[in-house]
This record gives sequence, C-alpha cells and structure tokens, in this order.
Amino acid sequence: MAERYALDHIDDERTARIALSYAVPTGHELTGRFLREYGGLQAIQFALGAEARGADPTTLRVWRSHLDRYDPQLVARGFELAERHRLEALVPGDPNWPTGMDDLRERAPAVLWTRGARPELLNRPLWERVALVGARAATFRGHWDAQQLSVGLGLRDITIVAASSLGVSRMALAGTLGNDSGAVAVFGSGLDDPYPRTPNGFFNSIAQGGILLSETPPGIEPSRNSLQGISRMVTALSAVTTLVESGPRGQAMDAVTHALQMRRRVGALRGPEDEIGSIGPNTLLDQGAADPVTDRDDILTVLDSFRSKSASIRDLNERPQQARSATPEELQHPHDARPPERGISRSL
Repeated sequence: MAERYALDHIDDERTARIALSYAVPTGHELTGRFLREYGGLQAIQFALGAEARGADPTTLRVWRSHLDRYDPQLVARGFELAERHRLEALVPGDPNWPTGMDDLRERAPAVLWTRGARPELLNRPLWERVALVGARAATFRGHWDAQQLSVGLGLRDITIVAASSLGVSRMALAGTLGNDSGAVAVFGSGLDDPYPRTPNGFFNSIAQGGILLSETPPGIEPSRNSLQGISRMVTALSAVTTLVESGPRGQAMDAVTHALQMRRRVGALRGPEDEIGSIGPNTLLDQGAADPVTDRDDILTVLDSFRSKSASIRDLNERPQQARSATPEELQHPHDARPPERGISRSL
C-alpha cells in the first residue's frame, strides 16, 4: 500500500500536498512559494530533479534534502490514523478551507487536518472570529478575563480562536462550551493524539461544538516549527487578536507580531504595573499598537471597524472593474478599433 505514496507515483494535488507536509518542516517558505506558484504536483517534480527556475541553488539543495528522507510508509500510516480518528485533510480550494489562511502567503499550510462537528466555522467572515491569546502561566486574573471575554463574545455569535495550550488559551476555549458560536482550537501536534493528558475529554467537547485544527499531520511529533506555526494560524483566522496577559516575549507576543504584520487588529487588556503578565499588553497600549479592551463590547467595536474598513477596500477594488464594464466595448479595447475604410465619411 505504501508504494502508492512514493513521490514518483503521486498523481493528484491533495496527496502531493500531504506528502510534502510529511517531508518538509511546517512554514517552509520555499515550499510555500512552490505551492502558490506551481501547485503540489509540480513541487514534487522539483523534488525529483526538475529545473526550478528562480530558486536559489543552495536553498533548493537544502529543500531537496528534506525530500531525500521522505518515507511513503509514514504517509500510509498517517492515512490510517486519519481514518481511525475521523480526521479530514483540507487543501486550498476545498469548501471549508479557512477564510484568511491564504493571507499567510508562502507560510500558509500545505494541508490542514481537522476534526469536529462544525467545519463551517472555518469559512465564516474574518470579522466573525476573534483570537484570544495570552500566557501559559497565567494568573487568576488572566484566566478570569479570558473566560469572561470568551463567554461574552460567544453570546454575540463570535467564534473564538485559540491555541490548545494551557493558560489563557485553554480558558478561552473553556468559555465556548455550551455556546452555539463554537471555537476553533489550533494545535501544534497531530490531531490523532492531541494533549492525551487533558482530563475529562476536554477537546472532545470542544470538537462537538467546534473544530480542532492542525497543520501537523497525524503520526508526527510536534516540532519547534509546528509550535511556532500555531501563532501564525491563530492570527490568520481572526480579524482581531486580543492579548489578555503576557510577558514581553512568548507565543502570545508572537501572535501579536503576526497580526500586526498581516494588518489585522490587535486588542489588549491593561493590567497592574507590578505584574509581569501586564508587560506585554501595557507596552502595546503605551505604544499605540493595540486598541484598549476592557470587555467584550470593546472587541465588538474593533470588529465593526475592521469590517467597515474591509468593505471600503473591497469597494475600491471593485470600482475599476465596474467602470470598465460600463465603458463602451470599443473604448475598452482601443487597440482593437479598426480605422474607417477609405471613401466612407466619418460623419456617417
């Protein structure tokens, strides 16, 4: 069975992307470039030796070295695990490919693995999703604020996006239990065995009312690259990333950095000056890099602002095409216009 997953036997785009996800570290920019410009099947041809014009030779050689270690049996086992745990593989073009994920461009996932009852949450408009991020070693205040914001936003039909990690993110997810708006929980590990030590089937409950998401394929241990990818995906899925509590560095601050780079909005809760968990939010607020947040209504205001700005940009992009459609055909293509035949008056 494993032979069908050998690189030179793969003949469809979905399997090609899955194969690449087993061979190349997540977030690899050259892989992302190949996928964006050529697709997965052509990327595999590059791995097998086809000429890749424009690629730096040294970078290409290192990239091909990852594919040299490719193991078809590992991919075959991954498909078996996916079937056993009812995982679905999503690729760009699928109906439930997440809104906003392609904004990551070369660092967008080759494939996403999902489990849960609400895959439609992934293609909601961005302004209907909010990320709540913060420290793993959160204080009682941080836990409380995360859960209260999550519950409040859920009551206004806003889907919560959060990492699966402990602390602020876990409490944000807990606040969605029982809400119809659901949650998107983002993992750095494969979904075949996510956080096995989490008690009481917590993530099973999240999956029943939401969706679990990972770019790490089943059967693969989490890596530094995949853990760093959590921050990218959380912010790509959200119009507003809200920092509840954080020190000056860490995964939560990485998420804020990605949000600012992607021109998404950032909110922050100001905290006591003498707590280390206040350094991150307070610094962002003092620098004017984040909108101040005290309750869910502040986040809803920022969401509304993001939606209005997005609509304005969309209108500006559509106007040239609308103007072109309203222009007579002969003026749209002046180079196609034929000169009048000799002997025929222009006045006719």
